[in-house]
Amino acid sequence: HPQKYNDVQKIFAMQHTTSPSDTSHLVGSANEVSVAINGTATTALLDTGSTVSTMSEDFYKQYCSSTPIEPLKNFLKIECADGQHMPYLGYIEADLQVKGIPSHDSTFPGLFLVVPNSEYNRTVTILFGTNILKVILRDVKNNFGQRFLQDANLYTPWYLSFRCMTLREKELEKRNNRLAVVKSAETSPITIPANTEAIVNGYLDRKVALPTICAMLLPTDNSAVPDDLDIVPIVVTYDQKQQPN
Repeated sequence: HPQKYNDVQKIFAMQHTTSPSDTSHLVGSANEVSVAINGTATTALLDTGSTVSTMSEDFYKQYCSSTPIEPLKNFLKIECADGQHMPYLGYIEADLQVKGIPSHDSTFPGLFLVVPNSEYNRTVTILFGTNILKVILRDVKNNFGQRFLQDANLYTPWYLSFRCMTLREKELEKRNNRLAVVKSAETSPITIPANTEAIVNGYLDRKVALPTICAMLLPTDNSAVPDDLDIVPIVVTYDQKQQPN
């Protein structure tokens, strides 16, 4: 009905004109916590998707410059979420103390990549990746047991991060700590003479929901590989986009 349609248009327009700048539902809260690095209080982002921890260049110069930066000579390549490589100056070891975990008041060392300043890390100067999060998670689990998520009285950012990591570990345990099984994609038998090697084309038995990442290819305990045939462990680049559906 034309009149009804016009009324709907008016209501829709009124909703947009009354709060044109209301974008609160577009962005959630960041998983940030209070920490101390070498005794200096600051803010850290808990990032379970990062395998490294970082420190902004400004924070390093202001509070950690007495510790020399150890060069890595760029042999460690870090890829950001947008696919770009993250530059870094090197790494340092710094003492850190976390807050929001009632039983965890000790100071312990952590390794941080020193990265160039950005708009975000000028205020949130530290990022905790899994190299540090796993250490803290292990300590909390040792103190509170398997029910640590329920009993440790964690602040929400820590709870969310540890829950994410725990669910990830449980999923791996269900699959015997393997992401997928590689099966032969060859259409005809292959003969490998003694003391020789051969490259065999393979495919994964399942599509793994991971970004482009390095993975280790290893023989499994229950594989159908003869005892006199060795599978050479190798590091491969897994790209989900290149896997068939």
